Amino acid sequence: VEPVQLQVVCYQLWEKLSIKAEAVITLADLEELGNVDHALGEFYQQALSEALVRTKVSELELRNWFEYRLITEAGTRGIVFQGSEQTAGMPNAVVQILALRFLLISEQRAGAVWYELIHDRFVEPILQSNHKWRIQQSPLLQAAIAWNNSGKSFTKLLQGDQLKEATTSVSTRDSLEPLVQEFLAASEQVEKERNYERAQNEADQQRKRAEER
Repeated sequence: VEPVQLQVVCYQLWEKLSIKAEAVITLADLEELGNVDHALGEFYQQALSEALVRTKVSELELRNWFEYRLITEAGTRGIVFQGSEQTAGMPNAVVQILALRFLLISEQRAGAVWYELIHDRFVEPILQSNHKWRIQQSPLLQAAIAWNNSGKSFTKLLQGDQLKEATTSVSTRDSLEPLVQEFLAASEQVEKERNYERAQNEADQQRKRAEER
C-alpha cells in the first residue's frame, strides 16, 4: 500500500466519522468511505474548496491549472516553476494553501522552487473530479468551456434568442467565471456586428429599390 493512499483514506475516515457518536470504525464504514479513488478525489475537492474560500481565484481556473499544468498529456505528474508572484500562472498564495493541505510538494533545484502533485496516484482522481464538476455546471459555463476548447471559434458563440436568454438570466456579471464573462462579451460583439451588417444590407436594398423607381 502506498503511504499517501493510506494517509488520505485514514484522514478521510477520521474527518467523516468525527461526528459519529460511536468511537469504533466498523467494516461498513470502511466499505462506504475506504475507496481510494473516492478518498483521493474528496481530498482534492476539500483542498480546492479551502483555496477558493481564502483567495479570489476562480474554480474553473484552478481546476484547469491542475489538469493542464500539473498533469501532462501522458497522464503523469508535471512540475512547475515558482516565480516571484505566480507559479505557472497561479498566484503563489493559492499554491501555498494547496501545499499546506499536502496536495502539492515543493522541491529546491539550483536555487529555485518547483512544485508538483504529492503523488502520481492523484492524477486519475483529479481528472475524474474535474470531469464530474464540468458536467454539473450551468449550460452557460458549459457553452463557454466548449467555445474555449474550440479555440474560441465564432461558430460556438451564442446568438439571437440564445444570447438574449443568457444575458437576461444573469443578474451580476462580476460574479461569473472570467471565461463566461469573456464568452458573453464575445457573443455580444459578434451579434452587434451581425445586426449592423443586416441593417446595412437592408439600407442598401431600400436605396436600390428607391433608385429603380
